[in-house]
Amino acid sequence: MTHHDDEGKRGSSAATPAPNDSNYSNYSDYDDDDGGGVRDGSSWGQTHPFTLIVQALPLLFMYPLKASFTWSLILFILSKTTTFIDGTFWQRLGILTTSIVASRLATRIVAPLTAILFKWLVIGRYKPGTYRMWSTYHLRWWIVNQALRCAGRGIFAVSPVLTTLYARMLGARIGRGVHIDRQACLGEYDLLTIDDGVRIDKTLVRGFCVEQNGYFRLAPIHIGKNVTLNTFTQISPGTVIQDDTVLGPHASSHDDPSPSLFADYNRTFTPEPSLLVKLVFTWPILVIGKIVSLVPWFACLYLIISETDVTYLDRSTSLEKTIWWFANPQRVGYHLVARVVRSLSSPLLQVAFGILVKRTIEACCCCSDPTISRHLSSSLLSQASLRRLFDILGSHYEAPSIVYRMLGAKVGKRVYWPGTGIHCPDPGLLDIGDDVIFGSRAELFTSDHLGSGKIVIGQGAMIADRVVLLPDTHIGQGTVMGSGSLGRRGGRYPAGSTWMGNDHGEAICLRDKKPDSSQDEGSSLTPFGRAFYERQASYFVLPSLLLIPINVLMVSFTTVYWAIPAILAAQFIRLARLYVPVVLPLFTSSSDGWWSSFALLYCLNTVSFVVVLSMQAVLALLWVVVTKWVVIGRRRPGPYPWDTSSYCQRWQLHLTLSRLLYHGFGNGGVLGTITGTAYMVYFLRALGCKIGDNVSIFAGGHVGLMTEPDLVEIGHGASIDDCSVVSHINTRGHFALNELKIGAGAAMRSGSRLLSGASLGEGSMLLEHTLLASGEVTEQGRVYQGWPARLKLDT
Repeated sequence: MTHHDDEGKRGSSAATPAPNDSNYSNYSDYDDDDGGGVRDGSSWGQTHPFTLIVQALPLLFMYPLKASFTWSLILFILSKTTTFIDGTFWQRLGILTTSIVASRLATRIVAPLTAILFKWLVIGRYKPGTYRMWSTYHLRWWIVNQALRCAGRGIFAVSPVLTTLYARMLGARIGRGVHIDRQACLGEYDLLTIDDGVRIDKTLVRGFCVEQNGYFRLAPIHIGKNVTLNTFTQISPGTVIQDDTVLGPHASSHDDPSPSLFADYNRTFTPEPSLLVKLVFTWPILVIGKIVSLVPWFACLYLIISETDVTYLDRSTSLEKTIWWFANPQRVGYHLVARVVRSLSSPLLQVAFGILVKRTIEACCCCSDPTISRHLSSSLLSQASLRRLFDILGSHYEAPSIVYRMLGAKVGKRVYWPGTGIHCPDPGLLDIGDDVIFGSRAELFTSDHLGSGKIVIGQGAMIADRVVLLPDTHIGQGTVMGSGSLGRRGGRYPAGSTWMGNDHGEAICLRDKKPDSSQDEGSSLTPFGRAFYERQASYFVLPSLLLIPINVLMVSFTTVYWAIPAILAAQFIRLARLYVPVVLPLFTSSSDGWWSSFALLYCLNTVSFVVVLSMQAVLALLWVVVTKWVVIGRRRPGPYPWDTSSYCQRWQLHLTLSRLLYHGFGNGGVLGTITGTAYMVYFLRALGCKIGDNVSIFAGGHVGLMTEPDLVEIGHGASIDDCSVVSHINTRGHFALNELKIGAGAAMRSGSRLLSGASLGEGSMLLEHTLLASGEVTEQGRVYQGWPARLKLDT
């Protein structure tokens, strides 16, 4: 495995071009005559009016155009089918559901194809090189990246074959027999060459990275034949991976290859039922489960259809009838009720149906194939499905424990669950003790290509963020698996020990402590358990009976809030019909101009969606800022244990209130549209963050983590990609806050993490998949890599 650039030689100079490397000769199609050096050293600057206008376009237009297209199609298809309705309820229900399904399917085809065309028109084929942030080329790259993010992969995400086709349409060179997991993150596709037989799990493979001193770099990536890339693996631009290499879990292209047997841990190798079994058994069950989860929504549709009938309206055309029907105040009320009922009931019914199916299959002697149960669970009981349910019942408290017990897991008392949920293909193979604490994004692989194995986590243990535990792993009592730890298959981690990261296939032992025979069962009680479950706190702790109504209210409010644009669009067109003569052709009875009628309908809807969604986005940002200062105030460094400080409870309450920001504007929410812009800087400054000039935050387009902005200081010209900048530390339930500092010109590449109390020196850089541990300070202008970080020496 080689790289096209020598990261160890980067310093704090104003420009950081990739040095000339003979490996680039393999990529003559990229017209890289200058060897990857600086192509565009000029810059408009982050706050230049031209930059601000360009980087406002995604929020103002991209998602509104997409949402307006879907809504216009629903109205148009429904209007064209009203002539076939004889007034019976079932016909009207069929026409309405068909219109919704057809419009969404069309959007999932048209949107990604439009984004692909936009990419080729605006930037063409990416040119390797180093560029200034906010240069003309950067703005072209950024707007294309936003278009692809907003459009999503749509129908191309349905199967690996379509995902491969999507990548090829964007210019990627992909061989035969390549398997790409749907959670994999690929980018700058025409800089990617992926040879035959490659397996890509939840991995980052893109030709973009940030550099020091306000630059970014594009470079090709070549992945050789039969390479296996496992979960939490980051591939740096300019990498050439040799044939048959295995990387990860928890690795980067800067690390040594993993043992070949680690290929068996790749999710794409997980066996699935045969196509015949899927057609005859699993897919019909999934369809039934979807219908069951929508029964309350169908009941609300009955009210919409039976009480407000489009066929009885006295209007000149079917389209006018349809618009008047949608604008009816009674129908609007039923519509909002239906949206709220679906948001609240569908997650519960889907998970309940999934549990019933799972238990029935496991109890059925004639169905001994575990792949069937696993395949059904991956959809009905996926991590995303469970997270939607826990958003209602409470993510961190007893509800997840109850659900996992119903799924067959053995779960102890007072377990603290992560807000993101955990990945576990077979929960029945989990044994979790009392007072265990989970961090976000933990992945517990109870099954892999080799088979299944029980994962045991002792009482009082801590499984920190991004921990990966492989089958048959045993975590001792009070053991800490720190950030990014990899628990090897069959690993035994003694009680009281502390581990972190990954070194050649296993976590690094930071402290090896023998079990304390004097410990009793109650010694594992954490401040969280003492406050929430034992009610032994110095302040009033909100019980579950209050937390669930708060969650229900927030889910309902969020659902109604983001349903407003479609409602106001119908009202806007209705008013336009009455008072604006220019829109009259939309309502004529002529049948020879349906294309022009749809175009006019789309334009009118778009005007409304652009105005309303833009205002909603600004209000959502203000909502998060105002509620932060009201609920939390200004954070201060220091300890904040659950049983003596109300901070953690107030923080969790604000996270619940902030969900409004992430449920609109599609993938990435509102923040996804402003990544890498001055608007993101303004938002974080409003939350208390100290940020210099020309700072690019979440530069690659993915929203990272900055959980306590008012404890973070970022110097001029720094660049942060999809990273974690976390000021809190939670060790065995003992919560504390510390300040973080990122120096001027510093850079954090994708997958890097800054832990509480760390400091990134001026002009220094953390490469992909790098952790700067608590209290550590980097040298000025130096490059670090590894988990935990180590100084990268010249090569």
